Amino acid sequence: MTRQVSDNEPSVGQAYGTTIHFVSSTAESCIHHIQKDHMLAYIYSGELTIHNGKDEHSFGSGSSVFIRKNHRIRLSIREGIDDVVKIVFLIFKRDFLIPFYRTADGIKHDCAKFDERFLKIDSDLEIKSLFYSILPFIDAGVAPSEKTMELKLMEGMYILLNADSRTAVALFDFIAPWKIDILEFLNENFMYDLTLEEIAQYTGRSLAAFKRDFRKISVLSPSKWIIDKRLEVAHQQLKYQSKNVSDIYLSLGFKSLSHFSTAYKRKYGVPPTRSH
Repeated sequence: MTRQVSDNEPSVGQAYGTTIHFVSSTAESCIHHIQKDHMLAYIYSGELTIHNGKDEHSFGSGSSVFIRKNHRIRLSIREGIDDVVKIVFLIFKRDFLIPFYRTADGIKHDCAKFDERFLKIDSDLEIKSLFYSILPFIDAGVAPSEKTMELKLMEGMYILLNADSRTAVALFDFIAPWKIDILEFLNENFMYDLTLEEIAQYTGRSLAAFKRDFRKISVLSPSKWIIDKRLEVAHQQLKYQSKNVSDIYLSLGFKSLSHFSTAYKRKYGVPPTRSH
């Protein structure tokens, strides 16, 4: 079973400050929609799967992966053999990267392009040294001090740069991201519980620019467009794929069956149970 979870759901994850995110579970798997910032993930136990378009890449216990920002990828988190998920994400935000770049010595700028959305990191001993030094804080449920978190981020940065110097191309690119097509993004992500601010960021825009650009492509508000899209897909699945109502409403982003049924009847004149 797969479900969407928010970043502040304590049963699944806990953010320590704004730079360390811990995911733990002994139950069903979960899916996060990312990417706001660069991240370095370490899997203590369980499995992390990156969905990159039609491709999937899974990483098991003991693996570490760098995940580049501003890309439309999804992360699935599943239990491992021991039925436990324990994964930590170090989050590299812009307000950390800029001063690090200005003050760090010996950063190599590899001229090669870095187009990968993610990269497996093989510096085994260094990675384990870093992440197992974070584990006591997680096990105790105590947030590291701000200075300690900064030191952990710096250590993670040097591990990345030493593992593959091309990562500097991505990490220290402070130019605003290119805009991507709004409709293309929404058609691929309408089922996720994203705020307008998140959609604007994922498409490379400020909130004001997103609203302005959206008015050029639809007379509907973004929220109404998303609801209509969900209902259209539901209608197709009910009428032509003979799917059950209970099997689709959550997967399309509706929070409850009653909410879905009310919206569906308002649009199509009949309850979803009569659309087969």
